Amino acid sequence: MQVLLARFTNRQQHRDRVRWYVDFLINNQRRTPRGLLYIDRWGPLRHAANAALIMLQVNTHLWFQ
Repeated sequence: MQVLLARFTNRQQHRDRVRWYVDFLINNQRRTPRGLLYIDRWGPLRHAANAALIMLQVNTHLWFQ
């Protein structure tokens, strides 16, 4: 939701929230021994796929100047 809000409104508060989330995923999120993001015990592949889609959207449409 924050990605869509940041994309369509271009408001700084949404952009900051998205930046925080992406930075957290890249730098602080737990990972499996092979490097896959491990967000939750139930459905870790689903969560990793969702995180990847969010980061793809950010990279494609919002990446911060």
